[in-house]
Amino acid sequence: MSLSFGGNKSKSSTVNPLATQAYTNAQVALPASYSTLTPAQIQAQQNPYTQDVVNATTKAFNQNAAVDQQHVNDQAIAAGAFGGSRHGVQAGVTAAQDQLGLSQQVAQLNSQGFTQAQQTAEQENQNANQYPLAIQALLGQLAANTGSKTTGSGMQVGASYTYGK
Repeated sequence: MSLSFGGNKSKSSTVNPLATQAYTNAQVALPASYSTLTPAQIQAQQNPYTQDVVNATTKAFNQNAAVDQQHVNDQAIAAGAFGGSRHGVQAGVTAAQDQLGLSQQVAQLNSQGFTQAQQTAEQENQNANQYPLAIQALLGQLAANTGSKTTGSGMQVGASYTYGK
């Protein structure tokens, strides 16, 4: 039994219509370009427990602020100035400092949550875009290798297998 693979490549250029049709169909099915990251993708990756952490942090800061205000009141009482303008100014400054600290802490927590969500969404977006781009590259190779056959020197390419006699 003899099995032979081979072909005589010539200097002709032919386009395989099936390969052309498959390439065209695949190009239509693939996205036209790399999709960009959207706010909805970032929002979908936000940690649902971030707000719980913010709430707990706010509660702790508010408890500390109450202690700070009590300390201001105690100092004013000891100085005999409770209810006076100095006491009011000191209470206002203390409250403002406490709120500033709280705002900075909450902003940092939200920023960390956003950054993590953005990085996760970007990774998912890259993964989603990687497959269509790889398919496009493979289709380009398919079109170059099988869709159009052009050779130079009329070289004989083949393989031969003989089984028995």
